[in-house]
Amino acid sequence: WVYITTRNVMRNTVNGTELTPEAFNRTYAEKLMSDAPDSDSAATGRPPIPPMDYMLNVLKWKRVDGTTYDPRKNGEEPYFEMEGQWFLNEYRISTVPLVDMARAAAAGRTFMLAVLATVGPEHFKLIMDFFAHIVQRPGRLIRWMPLVQSGQGSGKNMLCKCVGAAIGQSNFKTVNAKYVVKDFNACEKFMREQCFI
Repeated sequence: WVYITTRNVMRNTVNGTELTPEAFNRTYAEKLMSDAPDSDSAATGRPPIPPMDYMLNVLKWKRVDGTTYDPRKNGEEPYFEMEGQWFLNEYRISTVPLVDMARAAAAGRTFMLAVLATVGPEHFKLIMDFFAHIVQRPGRLIRWMPLVQSGQGSGKNMLCKCVGAAIGQSNFKTVNAKYVVKDFNACEKFMREQCFI
């Protein structure tokens, strides 16, 4: 668990569960209760110290100012300091799936056929290079992105799901179209806030 000060929540860094301090205390108070029948805990139904205070002040669990997504650190360090503030890195290399070599060739052919059917032969290599870069070099900034515009059912969503599966769903985020059509400053601000560029 980590305490995110700016949002006043406790976050489980393994599964992403967030609890308010009150909910955290109510959830884990039982763990700090004394077994002795003549203890204050037994008489009051409360632990001698609230779980959140115990975790933060006795066990010295981490406090961070916010969260960000930064694959450049390869998920090795869950916390890092930037400009005097501490952040929880939401990138998790552990969620990147392992390659199933027995089915990799068939899956690769199926994916390439889907890309070819969706973007056509004139854009096939460009899109495949883009997807390969995302998977093979997480955190390396790409200063452009493909925009696929077509009717419903053409395969756009399927391509997104494939890329999400390749890099791990927790490392994948869909950007709302309103940020694509806004002016450059709004788009850049969004990217800085959400993608840590």
